[in-house]
Amino acid sequence: MERTLAVMRELAEDAVDTKTGGSIPAKEINEFCKEMAVAREHCIHSMLRYYTAFHKAALSLRAFANSDSKGETVELFEYFQLTRQNQNMRVQLTAREIEVDKSKRRLFQMVQIITNLKEKRFNIAVIKSF
Repeated sequence: MERTLAVMRELAEDAVDTKTGGSIPAKEINEFCKEMAVAREHCIHSMLRYYTAFHKAALSLRAFANSDSKGETVELFEYFQLTRQNQNMRVQLTAREIEVDKSKRRLFQMVQIITNLKEKRFNIAVIKSF
């Protein structure tokens, strides 16, 4: 992700705004990069929480299954609580995946815009050279 942000920053610094003819302000570029870094950290944290809870629930379910065969008792309440937590974590992960997809789309659009601007700048330079 850091490489992607670095490449986007380089492209954005070289890009020309078609409306104004000037470059994209460094402030906007920095804000965008910060937003992407924060979103990435947020997604990583959420995914770690989900996978931790998922594996705890899986271990508890295995213990529940094994305890019945050994004659040990595990309260049914714990089982339902763990399944509920697992379901909640799945919903949260789905929401985070949607956020990641939105960020990827936004990133892809930025790259397309920057590429388009570079091509336009090149074409304008070629036309001016004639």
